[in-house]
Amino acid sequence: MAYLSIAISFFAVAIAFGQFWLAQTKLRVDMYDRRFEVFSSALDYYLALMFWRSPDEDLERQLDAQRRFVKALNEAPFLFTEKSGVHGIMQEMNALAGQTRGFKEEGHRVQSDPKVYLDWFNEVQTNLLKRLPDLIDRLRIALMPYLNVHYGGWLWRH
Repeated sequence: MAYLSIAISFFAVAIAFGQFWLAQTKLRVDMYDRRFEVFSSALDYYLALMFWRSPDEDLERQLDAQRRFVKALNEAPFLFTEKSGVHGIMQEMNALAGQTRGFKEEGHRVQSDPKVYLDWFNEVQTNLLKRLPDLIDRLRIALMPYLNVHYGGWLWRH
């Protein structure tokens, strides 16, 4: 009878350990999904800005990308350490994206002044073709330690 009690106790401990490991793994996978969504939303927002046609033509896709990005921007401080720099990179992206959206929505209003229009246009082109891609790359590098799922990476550790 004593052996049966010991065997049941070991079995209960094994089940408890299995549930603990499963809960830890689920937490890691959930964190991975939320952290990857930060990168995905930043990339989608950049692409929406890059391939913007007109505010009327593609508005729903643009607004959806912007909503996802703003949500990720506000969640980033809870998902990443300050040392990672993720939130700061996203704030820089947000500022450049705001300048870009401003031109794409209101640039036609200054077309009567070619110098102002051309200066603003060149700034937006620099944002789209240089600054934002550089920030996406910096974000990708900053996220790598959080998104490493190769065997032996954080997902496989207990």
